[in-house]
Amino acid sequence: QDQATEAVRQLEPDHGQYWGRRARLEQLSVAQTGRGSSSVEIVVSTADELYLKGQYDEAIATYEKAAELAHNTGDVHSGADAEYKAALIEQKLKRYRAASHRLQRLALDRPAHQTAPSRHLRAALNTAQAAKQDSVALGRYRSLLQEHIDNWPTSPTSTTARKWLGDLLISQHEWQAAAAVLRDINPDTEVFPAAIEALSGCYDRWLREKQQ
Repeated sequence: QDQATEAVRQLEPDHGQYWGRRARLEQLSVAQTGRGSSSVEIVVSTADELYLKGQYDEAIATYEKAAELAHNTGDVHSGADAEYKAALIEQKLKRYRAASHRLQRLALDRPAHQTAPSRHLRAALNTAQAAKQDSVALGRYRSLLQEHIDNWPTSPTSTTARKWLGDLLISQHEWQAAAAVLRDINPDTEVFPAAIEALSGCYDRWLREKQQ
């Protein structure tokens, strides 16, 4: 398999794009009928090469094939890694909505995994980027941040999620809701001073509105 992979890699520079593509497709076809980690590695390796060549959509499709093959063979870790790479390409292409959905699904599929909180927070970040062009995405951004806090309340990433959610609620003039989120931020974190300042502003504006 290693020799075949190297031969396929050499076909394109030696014989042109057409034969390189034909060889990759043939190798993928054979790999997908196999079982075990070696077949998954071949498909992932092919996807990596496509990415490096700038063939992003083909790389995404190939990572998806690798993920499917990995899951079918019980290799959950390799499957998740392949799906994560596909999500990062979507992010690179500024397809923020697609990237967010991929990352959210990855995190929620294995919430106890050590990478789950960071991947879920990245899903929220992608949705925040999408919201710059589409205000409808703000609702999803808000629900993702709350989902993050609910699922990983003690993770360091929850501090970031609380601050982002507090900032969003402040921008929407929901002073009481923002205060409820911000006051739970850990005092030992870097964002705590900024959170306290924002919290003070929330109470001030909330009281002013009640007095009107």
